[in-house]
Amino acid sequence: MLALAAAGGGYLYMNADSPGPSARMAGHDTGSQPSASKKKKKGSSSGSDESSSSSSSSKKEPLKPGVAVNAQPASGGVKGLMNAGTKSGPPPIAPGITMSQCGDLEDGGPVAGPDCFTGTIECGQTIIGHTKGGVDRYNTRFYEQNFCWPGTINRNGGDERVYKFSFPDNGKWIGKVTLDTPCADLDVVAMTWDKSTCPTASTNVAECDSKRRAGTSREVADLITDGKWQDWAIIVEGIGDEEGAFALTMQCKEGLMWY
Repeated sequence: MLALAAAGGGYLYMNADSPGPSARMAGHDTGSQPSASKKKKKGSSSGSDESSSSSSSSKKEPLKPGVAVNAQPASGGVKGLMNAGTKSGPPPIAPGITMSQCGDLEDGGPVAGPDCFTGTIECGQTIIGHTKGGVDRYNTRFYEQNFCWPGTINRNGGDERVYKFSFPDNGKWIGKVTLDTPCADLDVVAMTWDKSTCPTASTNVAECDSKRRAGTSREVADLITDGKWQDWAIIVEGIGDEEGAFALTMQCKEGLMWY
């Protein structure tokens, strides 16, 4: 019950009563029967049996590309008032993918379109993907000329995945897209884009945000609009020829401040 409502400027998590990623990915317990030679002690509870069943059911099914599930708050839930010196931001979220799941995907499936877009991501969603099988349109020069990343970072190899995102309306909104990428050195960038066709290699975009962290650390990109920039393109791109599985999570809040 940790989901936050959209009404009144609240965070756009999905309904907490519906199954989240952990529930939807959980495997099915085949069940284990106690040995016939062992007798249950008189007065003992069935708690140990339930604990064993719960443990055996924690195994996750393999990931599937393009699957969109409800974003989940990180363990510990939503905190109360901010402490002095902390930065404003949305409630923390659980990782959308773990290192043990990196081998689940060999590619990210087809590019659904239109044009270069693999699909659409919405507020409160986590999408699973893989860069392999995407498009190969954007290079070091494109990101440099749009002030996304400096030209010293090699973006000339490998595929990228592009997702379309739109805020719920043309009012004032703030958003944060989180990239979990324990499988490869990937980065995420958010740029304003309101056309059905994708930017070309020579396109100049109005706004581009990224916060690169070397290696496989979690990354974020910020999106903000006062009504002018409702539509965005979210790109997941690797360093050089790096490719791998990833999870994208989108958080949104009405207004121009998180708190």
